[in-house]
Amino acid sequence: MMKMKCNSLSVSYSILFVVLCFIQFTVTTELIANAIIEKTPKWFFASHEKIQSINIKLDNRVYIMTKKRLLCYTSDGTLLWKFHPHIGTISSFKVVDEWYIYVQTSYYFYALNDEGKVKWDFQASLGEKIKSYKIDDNGNVYIMTTTEFYSLDPFNGDENWYFNPRSEIKYFKIADDAIIYIKTSDVLYAIDPYDEN
Repeated sequence: MMKMKCNSLSVSYSILFVVLCFIQFTVTTELIANAIIEKTPKWFFASHEKIQSINIKLDNRVYIMTKKRLLCYTSDGTLLWKFHPHIGTISSFKVVDEWYIYVQTSYYFYALNDEGKVKWDFQASLGEKIKSYKIDDNGNVYIMTTTEFYSLDPFNGDENWYFNPRSEIKYFKIADDAIIYIKTSDVLYAIDPYDEN
């Protein structure tokens, strides 16, 4: 008889424990739910065009790239300017500083100022496509097209020098000592950009 009473008491305590745990779980869940606040966006950008890339600089300007436009907004969502290339679609862009924004398309390369105005542009030769570009530590712009390679002055876009390996260029790299390595399918060229020869 005593054993049955002990078993009944044990079951009662177990049920009480489960009930208390459930109450605690319910209260905790409600507290967490009440503590979560759904945020409202400060602003947003929506377009029928797919957003390809964004960049945010130290002055908190927000740059948004689609295939057809590059837009610049302030951190509070005010549109400062927008740029449309006059031909082709935008492949990439780079904000070097507040005064130089570079925009690459298949056939044109643009240097913009901080107001989105074109400072200068570069057009690839007929039949050539712009494949990539890089900026060295002195600000010089290097542009690789299908079979040609250019060094441009960042201030006015003038050609510093030109190189044609007479075969398709695969890629190029700028070493720490400023030497430029240009690779075709079967040849690697090393060029000193500051050597006058």
